[in-house]
Amino acid sequence: MGWLKNRQHMAVMFSRIKVLVAWLSPIFLIGTIFVTMMCSRLLPLWHPIADEIEYLGYAYTLAHEGTYAQRTAGPQADTTPGREPLYPALLAVLFKLDPRLHVLTREDIFSGAPQAVEAFAVIRYLNALLLALTALITGATIRKLSAGWAAAGIGMFYLLMNLQANKDLTHVISDYLAMTLSSILGLAFISVLKRPNVRNHALCAFVLALLCLTKTIFVLLVPIILAPYCIAAIVHKNGKLLLLMSLMALVIALVLGGWAMRNGQRYGVYALSDQRSAIVLSTREALNHMTAAEYWTSFIIWTRGFGDDLAKKYIAPVHWRRFDNEAEDGFYIQGQFTNVTQRIGQLKKSGLTQREADARLSGIVIEEILRHFPRYLATMLPVFYRGLWSDEFVIFGFPAFVYIVIVSFRRRDYVVLAGMIVPLASLMFYTAFSLNVPRYQYTAIPGFALAAGLVLQRLLDKKCGVLSTALHAVMNWQSYHKAPRFPH
Repeated sequence: MGWLKNRQHMAVMFSRIKVLVAWLSPIFLIGTIFVTMMCSRLLPLWHPIADEIEYLGYAYTLAHEGTYAQRTAGPQADTTPGREPLYPALLAVLFKLDPRLHVLTREDIFSGAPQAVEAFAVIRYLNALLLALTALITGATIRKLSAGWAAAGIGMFYLLMNLQANKDLTHVISDYLAMTLSSILGLAFISVLKRPNVRNHALCAFVLALLCLTKTIFVLLVPIILAPYCIAAIVHKNGKLLLLMSLMALVIALVLGGWAMRNGQRYGVYALSDQRSAIVLSTREALNHMTAAEYWTSFIIWTRGFGDDLAKKYIAPVHWRRFDNEAEDGFYIQGQFTNVTQRIGQLKKSGLTQREADARLSGIVIEEILRHFPRYLATMLPVFYRGLWSDEFVIFGFPAFVYIVIVSFRRRDYVVLAGMIVPLASLMFYTAFSLNVPRYQYTAIPGFALAAGLVLQRLLDKKCGVLSTALHAVMNWQSYHKAPRFPH
């Protein structure tokens, strides 16, 4: 019976360890956030450019004038809705709280004055905080899926030690906020399936709306989420599902509809942000004109690290030159500026105003994509491949993600699949409708981390199963040989 006593002692020991972990958890949480924020100090200061200046302009006006705009008066006053509002609103809080940011003038921000660049350093702490929160939420999600602490730790480690995802912490970009919201939304989806009550549905819809106010592209996720409720409610004649769907639709409509109404009343455009979809689609459509040699070169040049140098060393310049963002006839310049200007010019010649031409542009680009749809589908593969390199551990994380999605689908484990909805949407949407610059897929990395943790848990379960079987065999063998022998 000695082996039974040993098992009892081990059970007591593990229960004490659980109590210790519970007590140390708050310290661990605070430590994780603190260490991540301090590590961000190692990154060099960054001079904001392009979109970053726009975010700072909106934040400045919101903090000092209480209005969401880059400029509220004068000949340069805003005439369009502008960028998605949630990240600039978060920056506006920093402008209020940090004295160095608060004393900056608008000219300091737009001219990139030295004191402004130094003041912007505080933004890296905000981004680091968002990254640490993403790691903690991912760990909590893994635990909610009944995985152990080791699996949760791997999920958190995956994000915190992800150097590729950490390299942009000094940049003024909304991707870290989107990453945090995507991890919260994944946890909310899981909570909805585990406990389908009114509170969880309302919270899920609210977080989805916030994600849309950070990255407008995720508006496409709204009908994907609501459609199953509608179908199930009709097929099963379930009034409760219809009510829950209506609740989610109402919450999303109040948040997104309210902002669209504000933009409509102020600028005459009922939209969440600037109508940049036409420009984004135009940039994506430009890639449809790759030659066969450029198509295969794209896989090399978009490989992180050595790919760019390898292509330029061994491949003729004619096959990689158009991937350079500065090239006049490059895909980026053609899609963002040249093609857009030409199409707008043709529309205005037909008698349309600037606003009418802008509104028609998306339709024209979509027609062009549909006209060469097989080429569009073919280019999705290298564009998809490009976005994967946002992840430092992609060679482990992406296969783990694919494995978990396939296994969960085959087992009809919809709870786990719910946690993968946002990363799946991110991978599909950005591949289909944008250049899929690697940082766009920051919203997919929490899904890869979640999958890595779950794969580890499966490996541990199998290993523990083998060890348990072996232990029982040894114990049974010892019991048999220690049993008293009676002569026949």
